[in-house]
Amino acid sequence: PDFIEVQEQRNSYRQQTDHLKASYNITTVPMTTSPLHVFVDMAINRKAPFEEKTVGKEKERERFVTGLQDAVIFFSVLEHMETAPKDARCAFISDDDVFRKAEIRSLIEERGIDLEIIRTPTAALGVC
Repeated sequence: PDFIEVQEQRNSYRQQTDHLKASYNITTVPMTTSPLHVFVDMAINRKAPFEEKTVGKEKERERFVTGLQDAVIFFSVLEHMETAPKDARCAFISDDDVFRKAEIRSLIEERGIDLEIIRTPTAALGVC
């Protein structure tokens, strides 16, 4: 079979996403400027989006904390939202249930931001 080279796949993906972003006025936001200690504190206290997970069977179970990438992305969006016009429709699209937790809603409300958390891109576009 014919395989597409990895770089060719990446280029095609970027072209398609650039087209969709332009079509729907979707922007890429800059990375958060929140200091590391904020995320460390959240991770230690298991505040969403950080959560403790367990893998393995009985005696071999291991616990670990996940959520750093989610936290950086989410805080980046929150910071960017502060620059959005008050009448702008702003949405965060993720199928991850961690973003539906009360702690996440509190972070949004504390900043006085109107942010919709939507599961799928089609839901964001109002497509059934």
